[in-house]
Amino acid sequence: MDDDDQSDAIDLVYDEFKVRGMVEGVSGLSPEQRNELFGRLGIPKSVQEKLYVS
Repeated sequence: MDDDDQSDAIDLVYDEFKVRGMVEGVSGLSPEQRNELFGRLGIPKSVQEKLYVS
C-alpha cells in the first residue's frame, strides 16, 4: 500500500472510531435528552423517528 492509500485507510478507521463513539454516547441518553439534542441540531422530527423509537 502506498503512502497516500495508507493515510486514507488510517483516516477512514479513525473516522469510524469517532462515529462509533458518538453512537454509543447518543444511545446512552434518555429519550428526552436525545430528542433535545436532535432538536438543537435541527434534525427534523421525521428523521428522529426513523433513527430511534422513543
